[in-house]
Amino acid sequence: MAVNLDFAGQRTAYASHGMHSFAARFPPQLARWGIERFSDLGERVLDPMVGSGTTLVESRLLGRHGLGVDIDPLARLIAGVKSTPIDPSGLAAGLSAFHARARLLFHDLRLAREHGIPFHDAFREVAIPDFPNRDYWFLPNVVEELALLRHLIDRVGDVTLRRFFYLAFSSTIITKSASSVANVRDLAHSRPHRVAPARPPDVFRAFETRLARLERSMAEFAASSDPRGSARVIGDDARALPLPDASVDLVFTSPPYVNAIDYPRAHKFSLFWLGHALGTSSEAYRDLGRRYIGTDRVPLALCRTLARRTSGLGALDRVLDRLADADPRRAGIARQYFDDMARVIAEAGRVLRPGRHAIVVVCPSTIAGVSVPTHELLAALGEMSGLLSHVETHSRVLDDAKRQLPIVRGRFGPGMRTEYVVVLRRT
Repeated sequence: MAVNLDFAGQRTAYASHGMHSFAARFPPQLARWGIERFSDLGERVLDPMVGSGTTLVESRLLGRHGLGVDIDPLARLIAGVKSTPIDPSGLAAGLSAFHARARLLFHDLRLAREHGIPFHDAFREVAIPDFPNRDYWFLPNVVEELALLRHLIDRVGDVTLRRFFYLAFSSTIITKSASSVANVRDLAHSRPHRVAPARPPDVFRAFETRLARLERSMAEFAASSDPRGSARVIGDDARALPLPDASVDLVFTSPPYVNAIDYPRAHKFSLFWLGHALGTSSEAYRDLGRRYIGTDRVPLALCRTLARRTSGLGALDRVLDRLADADPRRAGIARQYFDDMARVIAEAGRVLRPGRHAIVVVCPSTIAGVSVPTHELLAALGEMSGLLSHVETHSRVLDDAKRQLPIVRGRFGPGMRTEYVVVLRRT
């Protein structure tokens, strides 16, 4: 039976969904469709590549118990904050107290600047982080003002509120528009490039504006959440889930696209500032980027080895053999991606209860002129695992204004305009 999953023109930023920009975010209506069709009230829904937390938010709204996993520390923060309701009165009180402290501190900063007092003399207790190309990506005044904000947030006693403020802080840097306080654009699409601002950003004003928007979003989410539901981020590797066998009722996820979106490249601009709060550093985060599913940071020698390796899945091997003839490096990157996804799909099958479903939302791609039917290959990997059988596949037309996908051209292939919703069932 044909199902229309385009959701064209529908509002996608309701509840907490619009709290932070995130590349390739699927519409919440799609997660809602899957959750309502394939699970019941009170059941467990897992997103092993949870990204910005769309599945967790919808699970909470629909009275399910959402579980999320993601390798990216910023994604884990965003997903956790967005799916945790905060009482509006408590949030309002926390915001009021924070605003009062911030206004005093920024007043002191203005006085120090008027009197020519260096920042490190006026604010000896405020640390300014040192990271690669800091003064290229951030104006000196912006660095000082972000450091003041971070100092204030670090001292918020309530953990839930502090994480809310960290998300707001990050959202002033990673934006879909030209409103970032950094000298950079297109962070929400993971294609950052430097753009000097027409005038110096007012960091405090930008942060206050973001807080006001986020407060409204959180109030809507808290009011709409089903108290019978819950949401938790439980791990950082979809290839090794921290869950027992047959413990989940539905898997719903949208994996990264092979060699299309470089999340660390965009997220590093927030991680430079928030690494201390997220348990990482700029160096560790750079190294972590090599472990991302879909990364192109695969050593050339390994690419050459991977390019001609066989998987046992004829359809996949034929595609990658053609790609190896055209571009061995890209073939190695694609092979690594499908090796990783085979592990992800097998893990999804392991944790699913018999008879329950896994839904995978993915785009096909064209790499070096070779068509890669990712949706068909992932369905076949599910069958090959011996744990999952293919039930159905639906196509949907992407809304360019909402999906936040880069339109990949040139040797990477044409833009991705159609994606597929692959439904598998645990045998």
